[in-house]
Amino acid sequence: MTQQPASASLVQQRAKRLLALRGMIGLSRDALHKRYGIAKATLQNWESARAGGLSPKGARMMVKLYRAEKIALSYDWLMHGVGSGPAFCAQEQQPVPSIISTTASQTKNLADEILHLRQLYDNVVDMPISDHAMSPQYPKDMHVAGFFVDHSAIAGLCGHDCIIQTHDYPLLCRRLLPGDDAGRYHLVALNLTVDYPVLTNMEVIAAAKIVWCRANEFLHPDWQPAA
Repeated sequence: MTQQPASASLVQQRAKRLLALRGMIGLSRDALHKRYGIAKATLQNWESARAGGLSPKGARMMVKLYRAEKIALSYDWLMHGVGSGPAFCAQEQQPVPSIISTTASQTKNLADEILHLRQLYDNVVDMPISDHAMSPQYPKDMHVAGFFVDHSAIAGLCGHDCIIQTHDYPLLCRRLLPGDDAGRYHLVALNLTVDYPVLTNMEVIAAAKIVWCRANEFLHPDWQPAA
């Protein structure tokens, strides 16, 4: 029996899942090409839903590839969205941003800390996490901050979790990946258990790598406020 071609919607959903997977490991297509020998044009077609999108043979290849990258992944989820989504293997789990407990005597309250940041640095940007798109690394109601870089330096933030400003959306917390064209980027949500859109080939006005995050009494140790 001749296999029927997948619908355009299904092809696009597969492309979205592939982009989200690459966002989980923060690698460019060029890096995957060098590690596993898959042509960059093929990866681009699969991730852009072009030329029929991801094939069954390609899906089996990608399942093996991501398992090699320590991500537990099923063929049925990748091809059909069925079953549990991918997860980092326990022994190689990507760390949640390291947060340590502090006491009220050791740190200001959240509002004071944010004000302190804004007074000290002209290029600081902060935002509350308003959804579960980046859970569990950045749970809802956490507050994050970073420093906007020059526009020419945005490409250097690819693979990192960033606060991102675009023409079409308010500030977003997403993992930044290279887009299909120069100066364009894919913005990827890390929570694959909920249907958050992957924003593809976006023009990014400004971006800041997240270096500070705060949730209630917790403080990100990478942030060292000036005296």
